[in-house]
Amino acid sequence: MCRNCQSRRSSRSIVATLPRRRPACVMLYAEAVAFRGYLKEGRLLKLAEVQAEVPLVAVEEYLGGVLDFTGELLRYSIFRATERNIEAVQNCKDLVEGLMEAFMEFDMRNGQLRKKYDSLKYTLSKMENTLYELSLTASGLRKDIGREDDMVAHGTGED
Repeated sequence: MCRNCQSRRSSRSIVATLPRRRPACVMLYAEAVAFRGYLKEGRLLKLAEVQAEVPLVAVEEYLGGVLDFTGELLRYSIFRATERNIEAVQNCKDLVEGLMEAFMEFDMRNGQLRKKYDSLKYTLSKMENTLYELSLTASGLRKDIGREDDMVAHGTGED
């Protein structure tokens, strides 16, 4: 069911019959198709591949779906980080970094895509921080830092 349309009809009939809400529905569907593609193939699907499943998707809706997809990718990378899967988190970060570089080429004014692009910067930063945290825990430094901070806070550290 599309939460924007509150309908149980197939997604293709939803976007065809509700032109007023069409862009939001198509964007959500493009996001879902992109995420499923990433989970299956480990890459971002191209516009034509998404259009094969969602024929009505326009370029702007695809781009919006891709930008929303990065939020799902962030959640996925955090999940993989809890499993200490550094390679999966790195792959997610590399894809988001590539998207960041590609979207920097666009001239986005104050619109819906601009807001979504701004969240992309946050997503990339969060993934970089996650990788940094994983590197600290992998090297054992995180435990040492915590102990040192506890010692200073409780007045047992040497000055």
